[in-house]
Amino acid sequence: MRLRTIYLLLLLTVAAAAAPVMAGDISGIPLRPAGVAEKLGYEPGDTLLTIPAYVTEIPDYCFAGCPTLRRVEFESGSRCTRIGQYAFAECTALEEITLPAGLTGIGEGAFRECRRLRQLALPEGVREVERELCLRCVALAEVRLPQRLAKIGAMSFAGCENLAAVSFPSTLTTIGNNAFSGCRRIGEALLPATLRQLESYAFEGCRSLRHLVLPAVSNELGELIVADCPQLTLIEARSAEPPTFECGSTLFEPDDAAAYRRCTLRVPPGSEEAYRVAPGWSLFTDQRP
Repeated sequence: MRLRTIYLLLLLTVAAAAAPVMAGDISGIPLRPAGVAEKLGYEPGDTLLTIPAYVTEIPDYCFAGCPTLRRVEFESGSRCTRIGQYAFAECTALEEITLPAGLTGIGEGAFRECRRLRQLALPEGVREVERELCLRCVALAEVRLPQRLAKIGAMSFAGCENLAAVSFPSTLTTIGNNAFSGCRRIGEALLPATLRQLESYAFEGCRSLRHLVLPAVSNELGELIVADCPQLTLIEARSAEPPTFECGSTLFEPDDAAAYRRCTLRVPPGSEEAYRVAPGWSLFTDQRP
């Protein structure tokens, strides 16, 4: 078993231990504010949930594990500003949810393992994608990120096997570890110049990834960011100074010689020699400005 696989399994184990056990229905899960579930009129077996306009917050774990819920909608004029952590996690039949425009916060794992959810548009008021937001949403094919987004958290879209394209906003500063790990259909990752932190395994296992653009910063990069990406043929490094890697790591696995022969590394003019001798970067056979 490879290091990256062990690392991801450990992260998932820790995340599972930190979260309450999710029941098949919402009984026994405390609701905040008091009485909101009754006001929503939800009953086990419902396939449609309509959130009344007066509701300002969906509490943590509120609808986690509802097995028949297929569609969630918010009434016109919704005042909802926050969806709590794991609020809709493991709603395995959920196919569609349209989020209200006034939403500013969505908690950790809110849609984790919603395995039939096909698309998700995050409102413009959301500034951070919390960790595990859509972890293992295997049917998710389209996600629209807000234009002023600053952070994509750890494992937020890991295991989204059908996610084919992501447009990264120009305000993005952080992509967490394993954020897009296992997104097997993503073809390119054009990271914005604003990005300052790219953590370990961010695009590991993106087996259709062909083109990666790294931002023009010399900050330390995470480990094995594009390990197990056999279609990757072009990496554009925008930093004049070769970034270092966490724990002395590399972009690909160091023993994957074929990856370093297959992939062209483009660097800024005048930086060719610096990259040819820099740890990790020197492994690339084809380097050019």
